Amino acid sequence: MTKFLRLDFIAMTTCVLALLITMTSPSWASDGKIHITWLGHAAFQVTSPGGTTLLFDPFIKNNPKTPEKFKDLSQYKPDAILLTHSHGDHVGDAEAIAAASGAKVIGVFDHLKSLELPEGAAMGGNPGGKFKVGDVTVNLVPAMHSSSPGGRPLGYVVQFADGRSLYDTGDTWIFGDMALIDEIFSPNIIFLQAGGGPYNQDP
Repeated sequence: MTKFLRLDFIAMTTCVLALLITMTSPSWASDGKIHITWLGHAAFQVTSPGGTTLLFDPFIKNNPKTPEKFKDLSQYKPDAILLTHSHGDHVGDAEAIAAASGAKVIGVFDHLKSLELPEGAAMGGNPGGKFKVGDVTVNLVPAMHSSSPGGRPLGYVVQFADGRSLYDTGDTWIFGDMALIDEIFSPNIIFLQAGGGPYNQDP
């Protein structure tokens, strides 16, 4: 996708996230919060109540939508980087962050083979697969978008230890299996892309 501003997350999504980030319960570990930081475009950092940090689609350094205070890549120490597909406005700085931090990189097996990652960093799979990262489980689910080079696109459902879950749809149009994903995982938080134009669905 050459026009990387096509997939800016809409203001409604930001408002929903602002509400969900502050949800608390006395039974949850630590401060009971799922900490979410929007880093511009489709990039998010998510930290579980147990301290596991995930970095989604880290297009950061050259992203005009990333606030300046977030552009220094040395501040990122994620446990895992999650890539929804192979386009540059999603892969972004994944290789550099993985090399500097030792983070694992999760994505489609065929895509990860094309990246320059430290030995042992790649955690490749396909829809239906899952990985345990710290105190969360990362489930790979389908998405509908182009992804060349490097196989098919993905969405992710992250299951937290307290029973909540987060669904990152990735770049996708709406499709019937979203209802099945909801039935299986009942996500509490959704990152839903809505960039419009010829590349993505409208809001």
